[in-house]
Amino acid sequence: MTEPPLPGDTRFATNYPCLKFMVKNKGPLQSSVVSPDWSNTKWWYATSDSTKAEVIAEIVPSTTFWKLLLSCRTLLQPLARMIRKADTEGSTYNSLVYYEMLLFQQHVAEHQGLPKPEHKQAQSLVLERWKFLHHPVHSASYVLNPALMTREEDPLKDSEIRNDVAQVFESFGGKEHAQTAKLQLQQFLMRCGEFADERLWTKESLALGGLNWFQAFCYENSVLRDIALRVHSTPTVASAAERNWSVFGFVHSKSRNRLYGHKVEKLVYIYQNMRLLRKIRDPAFREPCVLPDHMFDEDEEEEE
Repeated sequence: MTEPPLPGDTRFATNYPCLKFMVKNKGPLQSSVVSPDWSNTKWWYATSDSTKAEVIAEIVPSTTFWKLLLSCRTLLQPLARMIRKADTEGSTYNSLVYYEMLLFQQHVAEHQGLPKPEHKQAQSLVLERWKFLHHPVHSASYVLNPALMTREEDPLKDSEIRNDVAQVFESFGGKEHAQTAKLQLQQFLMRCGEFADERLWTKESLALGGLNWFQAFCYENSVLRDIALRVHSTPTVASAAERNWSVFGFVHSKSRNRLYGHKVEKLVYIYQNMRLLRKIRDPAFREPCVLPDHMFDEDEEEEE
């Protein structure tokens, strides 16, 4: 059994991998606490930790504990998947953030397995977190995603989405072009005018992603095209920038503190691009997800 990925305040998204590890290694973990060797561990001889060891020996073999653990992992699985996709290097996942969060809220509401108080608390936490994280660009990307054109209802019927789209249009296109962008958006949503060609809506075309799709097929509606390109080019998270600052710290260290700024920038540029090239040339490399396939790949499925 390998070492578990322990959760921590300064580690990003480590709670779910820890739950996943525990569920996967249920048998070895149960065997370890019922083994005679467990009472010989240093915990039993440490005054402050002996009680913890006794509690662990009581909880781990419990069926109720594992049912709750599996329920928590099932509850968090869609959110962990979405975070992983959004945090991919070079990902512009904004167009699916709103869609995935709608699915996740529905998933939490329909989830069974947690006690009623904890279930209500989970729903409340999801809504509070979404209010904190939500940005108008998420709504605009959701509306401007051609792969989501199978929606049963007009997304602009939602007042929040409508206000967010109007705000993004004014911010990215200017007030003088906002009205023109709204009219062109209606053509896009109704698949008329330039967007009436069925070849634009094949699976192969939609697999291009929002950014490449608008670059390849949208010419007449130039105002909407320019806004869509800016929206779909917006990074989903700031992780790439944070990694870049880490590289700056690595290059411009105490032992290399005499480097000039322009030389540091060149070294960081080379370091980051060589890293990306190595990643792209890896046979296991896959492009960031652009389609709303929110199911895990077959090789990532786990047996319950």
